[in-house]
Amino acid sequence: RKNSEENFPNPQPEQVVCKAHQELLKIYCFECNKLICRDCTVKDHKDDAFEFVSKCAPQVRLGLQESLRPLQNTRAQIRTVQKQLEQEKNEFIAQKTHLENAINRSFDEMVRIVEQCRLQMLTTSYKRFEERASAFTAQEKCLGVYDTEIQSLVEFVEHCTERDEEMLLIHKELRHKIEELRHECDTWDLDPAVIPNIDVVIACPDEVKSLIQKSSYVTMCMAEPSMCRAEGPGMEGAETKTRTHLVVHTVYS
Repeated sequence: RKNSEENFPNPQPEQVVCKAHQELLKIYCFECNKLICRDCTVKDHKDDAFEFVSKCAPQVRLGLQESLRPLQNTRAQIRTVQKQLEQEKNEFIAQKTHLENAINRSFDEMVRIVEQCRLQMLTTSYKRFEERASAFTAQEKCLGVYDTEIQSLVEFVEHCTERDEEMLLIHKELRHKIEELRHECDTWDLDPAVIPNIDVVIACPDEVKSLIQKSSYVTMCMAEPSMCRAEGPGMEGAETKTRTHLVVHTVYS
């Protein structure tokens, strides 16, 4: 609620001298709520309640002051509440700042841990993929050699069968070569290399587990620390029994 001077009565000061009788206005009429002179009490205000200003003003002043006392007490309570509110507000701001700093520190630490785990997983995964890539290269090389041997024999036999005379003279040797290569083919590893799941064992705190579980590229299962091997940068020879471990499997679509 807006309290301003325009919301309060603003009495216009009356003249000190009575216009009708030219007497000083020293008497207050309670009925008319106005100042009157001595002659006014004889005629116009003879039936009204009136009193000299010097006698009634102190009583009215005291009554007004007594009426203000509850409001002054209420104002004192307001001041107390305002002070308490300001103190609580300052404490709230301090708590807010402290909480923000704590959250930022926690997430900075979590980001650091996650980044460390990410680098560790990538390093170990790259190592495993390099091993599989070497196996692919070796098998591709062997398959190339096998294909060249078969192609050479096929071309030679096809060339020899173009002339009947030459074919008849060496057909037994050709058949022997064919059988010999067929027996050798039985010893070749012709199964395509299968990409197995690559297990990456990492040591990470509990707060990172839920982040890894939400990944769409890995599945996770818990493992006994004593059954795990410590791998990754700086983990060689680490005491695995004192760490929390996760076995992370890469998932291929």
